[in-house]
Amino acid sequence: MKNTDVKLPHGPGFQLVDAVISTETSPDTVIGSYTFTGEEEWRATDHFPGKPIMPGVMMIEAMAQNAIQIAQSKPGLEDKLFIFQGADKVKFLSQVTPYTTLTLSATIFWTEENRRGFANCMIVHDHRAIAEATIHFVVMKDRTKR
Repeated sequence: MKNTDVKLPHGPGFQLVDAVISTETSPDTVIGSYTFTGEEEWRATDHFPGKPIMPGVMMIEAMAQNAIQIAQSKPGLEDKLFIFQGADKVKFLSQVTPYTTLTLSATIFWTEENRRGFANCMIVHDHRAIAEATIHFVVMKDRTKR
C-alpha cells in the first residue's frame, strides 16, 4: 500500500485515518496518521467547549480503523466488512488537542483464519504514547452486499 491509500467503509465525516504511511505483511502491521482538528463533524467542539479534546472513544475508533487497513489487504478479504467486537487493555495516556497529528500503529493477529482476530494498537504523537488498546474484530460478508 502506498501513502494515502486509505480504504474504509465509513463516510468521510467519520473517517479517522487520513493516510496510510506504511504496511508490512510479516507481521501484519500498518502505520497510519490522523490530524485531529477539533472541528470534526462528530462534534468535538462540544467535548469540553472552549477547550476541545479528542474523546477517548474516538481514539479507540481511530485505532480500529487503522487496523482495518492491513486486515483488508489480505487476499480474499478486500471486500469484506470488519465489525468491531470490543477493546481491552485500553489506556489513555495523554489528551489530544486540536491540530495534533497522530501516528497510528496496529499489528494484527488472527484467532480464526480470515474470520476473527485482534490488533495491538497504539497512538503516538512526538514520540510519546497517547493511547493503546487491543481491538477485537470479526470478518463479515462482503461490504457491497446488505
